[in-house]
Amino acid sequence: KLDAIFGTDQFCTDSIGEMQRKLIQAGLAPNFALIQSRGVDDPHFYIGYQITLGGGVAAGAQAGLMGVVDFHGNGGKYWFIGPQAITNAAVGLTAEVAFYPSVPLSSFDGWGAGVGISAGPPSKIVSGAVDVMLDETVKKFQGFGFGPGVGVGLSPVDGAFSYTHSWKY
Repeated sequence: KLDAIFGTDQFCTDSIGEMQRKLIQAGLAPNFALIQSRGVDDPHFYIGYQITLGGGVAAGAQAGLMGVVDFHGNGGKYWFIGPQAITNAAVGLTAEVAFYPSVPLSSFDGWGAGVGISAGPPSKIVSGAVDVMLDETVKKFQGFGFGPGVGVGLSPVDGAFSYTHSWKY
């Protein structure tokens, strides 16, 4: 009976509904909903993609959009906004890829902190950025990111500390 379910031809070509029907007939009833939600509450690896607009003169703000995915069906899209302290007079737009090695999906919703550095040529029209993301207590490492940016600033290098709130949309 199990060869009819797990044979190479059947396993690779049957739909989930057909496999479920065969498993029920064999007295085995999988919970496909549980399999689909695996990892949602468990810390594991996420990749994030974000676009951030930020600026200020010593103090400023940043806002952006972020999407995260674990490539197992879990993830979400988030807005974020918050104040930042900056070591420059600058405004810019950055697109980053971020890596979160061991966090739960719930960590992307709510408060969090970040420390970043961006640098470019003296005009700073084009720059590169590196960021470290921390939890709301500013003590626990969450992830890191890097990417290109565009903007203007008085100095070709600046550092920033941000404390933002994000929510799922």
